[in-house]
Amino acid sequence: MNMIYDNMIYDRVGDDLVDVHYKPDKAELFRAIAEEMHNMYCEKNTAYGDSFGASYEKYGAMSALTRISDKFNRYENIVLNSADANDEPLRDTLMDMASYCVMTLIEMDREACRNENASND
Repeated sequence: MNMIYDNMIYDRVGDDLVDVHYKPDKAELFRAIAEEMHNMYCEKNTAYGDSFGASYEKYGAMSALTRISDKFNRYENIVLNSADANDEPLRDTLMDMASYCVMTLIEMDREACRNENASND
């Protein structure tokens, strides 16, 4: 898995960071993070199924708000109470929160499409 620190990309091998690559621009860093988030989403959806989508269909936007809020509270706790806020739990929390935001957009778009199809019938 690639890790990004100070606009440099490192490959993680065990607990070591090796193979410093070129210094990409922020758009490339955004793409790398989005790709990492996509891979994480695929792995978790395979392991857990589409529990987020099912919850959203059943409870609506409040289910997404609850999950995003939980991650934000964890982020806040790490930042306010950790001596080193640049550790892996912080990164994981931000990746999870960003994933929940994207998944919410997906469910909102799907819901809008279903509503549009229903009004056309």
